[in-house]
Amino acid sequence: MMFRVYLRSHNGVAENRTVTPSPAVAMAAFRELLARSDLEGGKWAAVFSAPRLDSTGGNSSTYFSRFDRPVGDGRIAPDDPRLDPLATREAADRVMSSLPGRE
Repeated sequence: MMFRVYLRSHNGVAENRTVTPSPAVAMAAFRELLARSDLEGGKWAAVFSAPRLDSTGGNSSTYFSRFDRPVGDGRIAPDDPRLDPLATREAADRVMSSLPGRE
């Protein structure tokens, strides 16, 4: 089972792929993408996909952070303490749609 982290343009082109079995390595790569100021305002998104795990009933969490949106409205801050590589889909949605400490 592998975690996948990458940049995705709004036209579907993917770049900077990280594929790893390590949740810690994947989350570090995702936070690094989230912190890229050169992408701010652009038509890119940082994507984090977790493997489907039996322990979560087959649910796969995916964080999708758009650089053309403000933090809390489709964009995730790189230092958001709620980021969890094994989060449920609902938890991932809350992180993408709210500011830290304001769920």
